[in-house]
Amino acid sequence: MKESELQREVIKCLESVGVWTFNVHGHGWQKSGVPDLYCAHPKWTGWIEFKVGEGKPSALQIICMKDLLLRGVAAFVVREMDGVIYCELWGGGKHCETLSFCKDWSRSKGIERGKQILEMLVGAGRMALEIMKSRMKE
Repeated sequence: MKESELQREVIKCLESVGVWTFNVHGHGWQKSGVPDLYCAHPKWTGWIEFKVGEGKPSALQIICMKDLLLRGVAAFVVREMDGVIYCELWGGGKHCETLSFCKDWSRSKGIERGKQILEMLVGAGRMALEIMKSRMKE
C-alpha cells in the first residue's frame, strides 16, 4: 500500500463517522514539515502524518509534530504495516513509541471501520499529550 492510498482510505473511513478532514498538499509557500492531514471531531482533533512500511518522518516533520504537541494539539504518525495501523509518537532520530493500533481494521467495512480508526486516534491523542506533558516536567 502507498501512503496516498492509506491516506485516502483513512479519510474515507473518518468522514463516514463525521470527522471533518483537511488534506495538506505541500507547496513552496507552506511551512515545512506540516503533517499530511488535519482532522476535527468532537471526540478528537489533531494532525496525522502518514507512513507505510518502514518509512520514517523527516526531521522537520518530527519538529513540527513536537511543536504542535507542546501547544496541546495532538500530532503523530499513522502507519500501515502488514495489515495493521499504528499510531506512533516520534521523539527524534529513530526513537518512536507506539501509542495505539488497530489490528483488524482491514476486515471491517464502512462506518464500523471509521469508528475503529476514530477510537484509535482518540486513545493515541490522549497518550501523546500526556507523554509530552510529562516530558515538559522533566
